[in-house]
Amino acid sequence: MTNINRGKAIIYIGGSHLQLPGMRWAKEMGLSVALTDKNPENYGRELADYYGAISGNDISALLDFGTQINNKYELVGAYCSNDFGLPAVGALSERFNLYGNTINAINNALDKQIAKRLWDNAGLRIPRWVAVTDRDSLFKAVDKIGFPLICKPINSSGSRGVRSVWGFESLDDAFMDAKRFSENILIEELISGRHIDINALFVNDEFYPCGTMERFFSEIPFHYPIWGFEPSSLSEKENDIAYNILEHAARCLGINKGPVKADIIWSDKGPVLIEIAPRFHGDVSTSYVTPLVCNTSPIKAWFAYLSGNQYFQNYIPRSCIQYAGYMALFPSGTGTLVDIKGIDKAYEIEGISDIYLCKSRGHKIQKHKDNTSLCGFIWASGKSKDDLYKTLRFAKDVLIFEVE
Repeated sequence: MTNINRGKAIIYIGGSHLQLPGMRWAKEMGLSVALTDKNPENYGRELADYYGAISGNDISALLDFGTQINNKYELVGAYCSNDFGLPAVGALSERFNLYGNTINAINNALDKQIAKRLWDNAGLRIPRWVAVTDRDSLFKAVDKIGFPLICKPINSSGSRGVRSVWGFESLDDAFMDAKRFSENILIEELISGRHIDINALFVNDEFYPCGTMERFFSEIPFHYPIWGFEPSSLSEKENDIAYNILEHAARCLGINKGPVKADIIWSDKGPVLIEIAPRFHGDVSTSYVTPLVCNTSPIKAWFAYLSGNQYFQNYIPRSCIQYAGYMALFPSGTGTLVDIKGIDKAYEIEGISDIYLCKSRGHKIQKHKDNTSLCGFIWASGKSKDDLYKTLRFAKDVLIFEVE
């Protein structure tokens, strides 16, 4: 018996505050949302049509959940906005014949070592790299790559365990920190230049560009993002080159369905590919910044396609009506967060669109090395990049995080 008359549904992995816009867009496109999140008090549960208290990496439980949803609805897709749940998206796509990438293609992208080997073979320009597992192979890698270099886990996210190393005096600390997140460590040439985030969408083997953002990172040796703006400073010609790199890199890995994103660095010698993943860039940018710039989001276009909307291309970001961006909030000190002041005053600043705080009183603030000490975000729009930055910076200065 077919279940096509029961309505179409997607499995949405993760129900945090930042994922609410995507859930709303799915419902706007006529899809029922079957939400999974291991935290039963997640923000998205009230929006969801169906809920399962399942972690995004519990593939077996998610496949059982998929069977439940497929019996109740016509299951048409699975969605996750971070790397954590992508293997499950691949497993769900294969089990229920959904429009999505294979498990093998997803693994190719998530394992940086596999991806780089495939890109090397395809002649794509990437940083020089060596994968290491111990100190002996580490020192051999340094001899080959030289300083400065980037030391990072093969499998990690959120900038965890990522450091730049400028000499032997800090090499061992960086290596041991990366080891906390992965047995295999990537030693990579440090490339300087503009950091560009690229979003795109594959539908019916067609590649659709969906916008570029420029991001800025913390002071060395750590490399966590602190703010960004869209559209990026790339020229029209440079944008075309960037999109061509993403499409080529994705197809090399077997990725040719649904969302895809890339991180590249535009150096003084041209673009260098850093990594890609079969998803859009994080909700901070794709769900909150891009709609301010283009009045739509690629997430909306993807859900329109899954819903069967033949005009899904109308939701793909194209014309930019203004600049928009975000700034990450990190307290100046470490210790216990005792108060957050200035929220109402920050909202009154012209150009501020939203403020999100993910830490509350009593939270322990650790040394800033990655996104784990992040306390929230500010979003704003402006007529120019300079105006945007001033607005974001002013709002950040107004917000006072008292730490003891």
